[in-house]
Order: sequence, then C-alpha cells, then structure tokens
Amino acid sequence: MDGLILVPTEKSQQQIKMLQKWGVPFVLLDRYFPEVPVNHIALNNYKAAYDGTTHLIKQGHQHIAFSIIKPAFITYSSVTRVTWMRLKIMI
Repeated sequence: MDGLILVPTEKSQQQIKMLQKWGVPFVLLDRYFPEVPVNHIALNNYKAAYDGTTHLIKQGHQHIAFSIIKPAFITYSSVTRVTWMRLKIMI
C-alpha cells in the first residue's frame, strides 16, 4: 500500500492524528478538520447541489428527492446539499 484515500466521519480527528503519528500517507476526501492540518480534497457542496438540481429540473423532473439511508449518515455536507436543492427548487 502506498497511501490511503479516506472519507472520514465526523469526530474522527483522533484516528486521523494517529495515522499522522504512524507516518501513514493519506488524503481526506470530502471532509476537512481545521484543527488537523492534512491534505484534503473538498467538494463545493453548494454548487454541486445547485447544479445537480438545475440539471434535473431542465430534464423536466418535478418531484426531486434527497435520500439518506440511516440518520447516522446525516452530515454537514448532506444538510448543505439538501438546503441548496430546496433553494433551487423554490426559485
């Protein structure tokens, strides 16, 4: 293994710090912890939700839903996406 691409959950800062301590090369995907300086790749949740919803509306879809399988999977990212989807639909 040359490195890891991690999609961390909320409150996983301690595990990330352990990986740093052990010298494991990694990058975080779609989550950023300001208190833990690491490489990360972040998605613009506002733009992604807005653009995705715009595309569906242009295709003629009127009943658009956002589904989360388990309440434990509700994250800041998902709340942000739902918020922007709702704003786009109301416009």
